[in-house]
Amino acid sequence: MKKILSLIGMFAILFSTPALAQEREAVRSVPKQGKVVMEPHEAKPMKKIREVERGSNTPEARATAASERLFRSLGLSDSQKTQVYDMYLASGKKMQGLYTNYEMGGAEKKEKINALRGELQQQIIDEVLNESQAEKFRQMIEKRSKQEYDRSQQRPRPMKSN
Repeated sequence: MKKILSLIGMFAILFSTPALAQEREAVRSVPKQGKVVMEPHEAKPMKKIREVERGSNTPEARATAASERLFRSLGLSDSQKTQVYDMYLASGKKMQGLYTNYEMGGAEKKEKINALRGELQQQIIDEVLNESQAEKFRQMIEKRSKQEYDRSQQRPRPMKSN
């Protein structure tokens, strides 16, 4: 009798676990206010882009990730995407040269890298994008710089030791 009850209990636990997991997944997929909920098949390409962005630091991988991101967010044509890739690749190789230049100070590197980014962004706006895409790209740049500024203000400042 005890064996039968324990078998019934094990089957109940075994078959109820997937139902609980589905219920939790349904709760997670409820959108928060202002959030866009993607279907699982829509999220996979973005996950690959983020993996490329985080996983590899080569100029080619960064150019691929950046051109894919702009392709999706700005609705670039294939020829625009190729032009953006080429621009990011050339800029990425210049930045890589700056990163490996150990004679240059940190502040000077940061200034030169920021100048390269600004030149790249302006070149993309001037040579590749149409007016509506350029406006959206400017908004993306502004939003990103605001986020970086906000993040920099939240970092704890190191204490000076005398």
